[in-house]
Amino acid sequence: MLFIYCIFGIFVACVFAVKRAYVQALLLLFLVPIFLYKFNAYAYYRFARSTLHVPLRLANGAPPAQLDARCYIPPPMNEHSMGWHPEWMLPWTGWNTPSAYCVT
Repeated sequence: MLFIYCIFGIFVACVFAVKRAYVQALLLLFLVPIFLYKFNAYAYYRFARSTLHVPLRLANGAPPAQLDARCYIPPPMNEHSMGWHPEWMLPWTGWNTPSAYCVT
């Protein structure tokens, strides 16, 4: 995502240069990559570093995930489903998707 933001900043700087707003274009070209790099470093040290290695003691002691069995039931077959529309799977017809639950 940050790479895309860099490309976007370069694109906008080029648009500013075409519109003869050279100061704004230079500010974008020099400051946006620096700020994005600093934000990337902050986000890495704040969030990603703590999730790289989970201690085995914590992973072993964690309870197994328990999901309600109704979460695997498609909305047309779930009697408690709210807002069901009769054309639920209609957009996916013809795209080689299983249409066992398709109501047409």
